[in-house]
Amino acid sequence: MHALTALGRLIPERAADIVSKRPVLVDQLDSDVILTRFGALSCLALLAEHDPDMGVPVTDEIIPLLEPASDGGILEEGIRFVAAIAEAHPGAVRDAVPNLVTLLQEDPPEEQKAVQALIDIAEAEADVVVPVVSDLHTYIKNPDSSHRAGSIAVLGYVAKEYPDAVEMATPTMIDLLDTSAARTRANAAGVLADLAEHHPASMLYDLENISRLVDDDDDYAKQNAAYILARVAEQYPSDVEHATDVLIDALGAESEHTRISTCRALGYIGAKTAVGPLKERRDEDSSMEVQKAAGWALGQMNHY
Repeated sequence: MHALTALGRLIPERAADIVSKRPVLVDQLDSDVILTRFGALSCLALLAEHDPDMGVPVTDEIIPLLEPASDGGILEEGIRFVAAIAEAHPGAVRDAVPNLVTLLQEDPPEEQKAVQALIDIAEAEADVVVPVVSDLHTYIKNPDSSHRAGSIAVLGYVAKEYPDAVEMATPTMIDLLDTSAARTRANAAGVLADLAEHHPASMLYDLENISRLVDDDDDYAKQNAAYILARVAEQYPSDVEHATDVLIDALGAESEHTRISTCRALGYIGAKTAVGPLKERRDEDSSMEVQKAAGWALGQMNHY
């Protein structure tokens, strides 16, 4: 144990020399002495954090250690190892996804790093997360979960490519639009924006809540809400009419994307009260894309 501690302290300066000891460190993961197993795993995690390439060859030895029944120290170092690899080589630790999601239910050590590892893996290979979407959704629904915003970001990467797998989470995402946590609120709106591409009818669950977000202080949340309303209005314009006034106000939003989506939503709705503000955007907006969107909206209303 003391030898492993000393070895770990040498890693920042001598990693290139110590990496040759990986087989010895892996052998110690089977030790009957918990502190020896911890020391060996800690060294491997430090190597991975120093240079992820040094950890990739032993990922298959580490992932099975990520079990709820494992010692807290083992879990902490195992998660650190996987998080370090995931940042640079997400595909190398894709098999860790079920373990990581299961651990989230247990409030594990290094929970933030576990979530970040899931984000890195989902961004690179969203299909890996599809089988555990239900468990991830359970974690997100729990108001006591510490890292809901990051977990919602994982769902977002899945929703972009596999919206059918995430559609069941729509009511939860809409409910979270009321949360005071800005990042959670904005990320939930981002998932809904991805889902609205393929399942606009799902947004009818609570359009009032989505509409209120168009007036949100967070630019990302505002942008996503405007986009959702545009997608819904394309097929269900009458259901979005109630949001006409807040959409008109959003024509002056700082974000170009918000203004574009707002123009499109108003064009689908066809509200006469939007004609004047849309003409102003068409003629005076600093963005050519917004001008085009406003012109398109006016054309939809036969106002040129």
